[in-house]
Amino acid sequence: MAQALPVKFKNLCNRTVGVWQDRSGDRESMHQLKPGATYAINTRPGLRFCVALDEGGGGGAGCERPLAVFTITQGRYLYAYDPREKDEATELPEPEEPVGAADASVLAAWLEERRQAAAYFETTGRHWMAHPGRVSPQLPMRAAERVGDELEVRTSETPSRSLQLTVVSTAPRVFVVKNFLSAEEASKLIELGRDRIERSSQRGRVSSSRTSSNAWLSRGSAPVTEVLFRRAADVLGIDEARISDDSSSSGLCEPIQLVHYAPGQKYDAHYDWSEAEPNSRFATLLLYLNEPELGGSTAFPTTVHTMEEPLALHPGAGGAVLFYNHLPDGNADVNSLHAALPVVRGEKWLANFWVWDPVRGQVA
Repeated sequence: MAQALPVKFKNLCNRTVGVWQDRSGDRESMHQLKPGATYAINTRPGLRFCVALDEGGGGGAGCERPLAVFTITQGRYLYAYDPREKDEATELPEPEEPVGAADASVLAAWLEERRQAAAYFETTGRHWMAHPGRVSPQLPMRAAERVGDELEVRTSETPSRSLQLTVVSTAPRVFVVKNFLSAEEASKLIELGRDRIERSSQRGRVSSSRTSSNAWLSRGSAPVTEVLFRRAADVLGIDEARISDDSSSSGLCEPIQLVHYAPGQKYDAHYDWSEAEPNSRFATLLLYLNEPELGGSTAFPTTVHTMEEPLALHPGAGGAVLFYNHLPDGNADVNSLHAALPVVRGEKWLANFWVWDPVRGQVA
């Protein structure tokens, strides 16, 4: 899991292309890129990707007639296909139809992005993973200076509850919250969605890397969801009105995602943030509704300064884990890579809040 890398592909030609992973027998374009468009993916070093003309929207020749071939390497984030640049060592065949460069505005924007990314790397030693136009988060972030630090939060409900946030990682900022919800609240949440769960997907596509089932529960679903939205706002230090899941208002929160894992089911290492737009999932709050007999922890394989190495958490039934997907300067946090480890025995019920900054985007 620790080898997972986020990378971004950029199309700098004047034709729509497909980005393909170089796999024998694979005839489906992984992603279609219009001129000037980008595609971000979580991958690993050593894998090869091809850029090819997208003939008919996904059924092209793929790596049989590539325009460019990229091998993913550690430490490189940006990969751009520019027809003006020829890689003589690769000896790629000329395309059957001429391919020109994208228009001047696209190329100028790309040059500026590269300039800013290089300057950021020179200053910080980090790649700029976020959208080029992203600014520092508008929402507050809980401080996580030292592992083991504790913060008490008094909830706004009546009667008020005292919740203890314990720092278990400083990079990314990860906190464990014991006793976030009661056994009764956990049971009610499960019952609300038990008959509605279906195979989890990403943008409508199922994947072998994510084999759970899920359902969505709005804030207004029941009294328990209303209570939990308010409590989540208290933990995050945000006005509870702002984490409304009403996309037509100024709400920043998605509906609660209720997730079920049966034995063997898991979610491989991934990020919750996206670089596609300036707005992105800023914070993730995971609620653990039961405890599997074996397995089912949440792993953070690339954490720095943690309570344990490697960091794998399950705070027990009723507990919660809060982590931030971005850094205070607005960059995405590459160390926020996380995975739901397979359930070995029993089952796992989880619920999560995703909070966006600066505005909520489309639910994935």
